[in-house]
Amino acid sequence: MPLRVRKDNFLRKLTVTSVFLLGIANLCVPLVAEAAWIRGGVKLNLRTGPGTEYRILGLLETGDEVAILSEQGDWTEIQVTADGKQGFILAGYADLEPPSAIKILELESQVKELISQLRKSQSASKGLGEKAHVLKKSEEELRNKISLLTAENHSLKSPSRWPEWITGALILSSGMVIGGILRAILNRSKRQHRIKL
Repeated sequence: MPLRVRKDNFLRKLTVTSVFLLGIANLCVPLVAEAAWIRGGVKLNLRTGPGTEYRILGLLETGDEVAILSEQGDWTEIQVTADGKQGFILAGYADLEPPSAIKILELESQVKELISQLRKSQSASKGLGEKAHVLKKSEEELRNKISLLTAENHSLKSPSRWPEWITGALILSSGMVIGGILRAILNRSKRQHRIKL
């Protein structure tokens, strides 16, 4: 087989395989639907097809959450979030913004969560305040100990020489007294041993 024919067969097979794989990939990807809510104080029939001649599947009320799948003229294909039913409603009744009542419920839920977080924070803050007070007392005690130790260290390092002087004076005085006593004893013993002529 010539090289050109091989190349053409390979390209054909590659193209067919690519198209096949893209087709399978498209089937596997779910449709992306927009979240919406039924608007304004109405009750809508959910129908099996885009028209009033189609059978009614259920009833939708204001605030029911739905997913918009497609638009077909005056009708919107939706899927009800709560039970997964799929059907059609008249166009214009699905609003991308949640109704006020749902917004209020969401906000109330957020407020409750924030209040809970605030209470936890206040409790933690109180605990931290108590710990700070204990640490402050401990710091004051340590500062006092440091002051005492610094004063003691200073007194030990200070060049006061008076204890040495007193010690030296006592040693000198003691030596003089002992020397005087010894002299007196020696003088007395010399006198007694002398022979008189």
